[in-house]
Amino acid sequence: MFKIKQILFVFFALLMSVPAFSQAGLEVGAFVMPQSVWVFNKDDSDQGARLDYVPKYSFAYGAKVGFNFSDAIGLQTGLIISKQGQDYDSDGSGAFGGILPSSWVGTDRTMDLTYLKIPLLLKFNSNPDAGTAFLFTFGPQLAFLTNAESSVDDVAESFNGYTLEDLYEGNYLGLVMSIGARFSIGESLYLNTSFRFDGSLGDVENKDQNGHWLTDRPEGRAVTGGFEVGLSYNIN
Repeated sequence: MFKIKQILFVFFALLMSVPAFSQAGLEVGAFVMPQSVWVFNKDDSDQGARLDYVPKYSFAYGAKVGFNFSDAIGLQTGLIISKQGQDYDSDGSGAFGGILPSSWVGTDRTMDLTYLKIPLLLKFNSNPDAGTAFLFTFGPQLAFLTNAESSVDDVAESFNGYTLEDLYEGNYLGLVMSIGARFSIGESLYLNTSFRFDGSLGDVENKDQNGHWLTDRPEGRAVTGGFEVGLSYNIN
């Protein structure tokens, strides 16, 4: 936890220093990103074919604002809507041994989690005056759960006195990294393309919800990876 506080301190200190550097330029933009999304848990993975992970694909989209300290370094934040979750397939070969509901045996289960994400990233790029420039970002991200739904064999799943949203933490802290290229397509206008990856640093499952998770269930981690395409405009 101490390391997480250190990361946040450094990045918020950089954010507070923006006014001193903002003359280097303001950058605004928007993007869309097809992505692969996962929620990993060791208990689920250990079930084998009784509870196979099924690849799940979705989209994220959002807006960005950044402050360029210099031609090569900047700070970037924004708002992102990210459709996430996990799909499962059970071959019906046996019970889950109390780890998961027996009603899941031999079914296809879909879980959809929607998050509002707020990243705070350091951005590095090569020569911005070139037609093509290298891009790299890295930093922490806060994610807030805004909606949660699930179904078993296309039938909405119901719970005993609580909802799926109750079973997941309302927010989590994660880390983000992206690497890609920027293409100049006009005066101060750029096409940005990047491979972007993020993941939660802690448990995304709410183990405080009584009567659902086993007391010794491991942490669940949310992970995404996608290809981001967007436009940005520099205001000097």
